[in-house]
Amino acid sequence: MTLEQDTTYGNTKELNTRNTLYLSDEVPTTVGSDSMGTITAQKLENNTAKNKTRKKQQFLSNPSVRRWYENLARKSLNTANAYQRRLRLFCESHQMSPMELAEIGMKDSKAVSDLLIDHIAMMERKPMKDGRVGHSPQTMTGVIKVVKSWLKEFDVEIKRKINVKNATSTPTLENEKLPTAEEM
Repeated sequence: MTLEQDTTYGNTKELNTRNTLYLSDEVPTTVGSDSMGTITAQKLENNTAKNKTRKKQQFLSNPSVRRWYENLARKSLNTANAYQRRLRLFCESHQMSPMELAEIGMKDSKAVSDLLIDHIAMMERKPMKDGRVGHSPQTMTGVIKVVKSWLKEFDVEIKRKINVKNATSTPTLENEKLPTAEEM
């Protein structure tokens, strides 16, 4: 620890110079230590990345989900990853597995359409971290595409039109402007 003069209040305060601050998803693990047990090296492991990988692997453990994912990945790996993540989040929010969603669709396409419409309505009302209310129209349209894509694997087609408010707007880019030559 070192002492530093706090010029604002004329006080002396201790600065933490020994203990490393870690991000909430980083966990230090010992890589090496000397004969006295003092840590000589540490490695940071990011638990968030591990959790995401674990969730993805668990989600893709179902053969039907994996087949759907691999079929999408043949065309675009980025699309396949985004679709599996959105489908997983959709299913988690409704506390069902992808196979349960498919079963509902095979039994009653109106029921799955209703579920999707209700989900979009929930997304429109959800408060966001930046103070806005509701997901962007592109995000909501993306969820619709993902669910329809998944259901097509089981020859289930949602025929009902599911509307998204301001589907062509880009709210995060509304106040953006191109830089002038001087600004560049």
